[in-house]
Amino acid sequence: MLLSVNLLCLVGAIIGVIAIFSTWITVGFMFWTNDMNLIDVFNQVDSSSDFWLPAVLCLIGVVVAFISPLGGIMQIIGVPLFISAFASHADGDLPSGIGSYLALVGAVLVLVSLLYPVGIGYSQRPVGIMSRLLTFSPGGKS
Repeated sequence: MLLSVNLLCLVGAIIGVIAIFSTWITVGFMFWTNDMNLIDVFNQVDSSSDFWLPAVLCLIGVVVAFISPLGGIMQIIGVPLFISAFASHADGDLPSGIGSYLALVGAVLVLVSLLYPVGIGYSQRPVGIMSRLLTFSPGGKS
């Protein structure tokens, strides 16, 4: 039994991991600045913060994307929520860190891979539902 591998989904998930560890927020006061990645944001805020839910959605979405392209749905909801929460706290400014924008690119790739899976075992069309819903699925033909 061969295995189909949705490489487009994997690329999106890897970009999501890179995004998690990239700068999302830069906090500064006078001569002191602190670049915060998504894990820092998650650890610094409590569950009542506007940033908590978007951080959780993005983190879980990236992990799920390694299993299924459906993880992109959580990411594509979490990133705009994060950007809008940031804009509401920063008087309409957008985040200057690259993390949220990388996460958006990764989420789009993961979702596109749901519609147009690309990779090992996807040369045959049409692609079955199981092969679309799983990043690694059995029964592929290379």
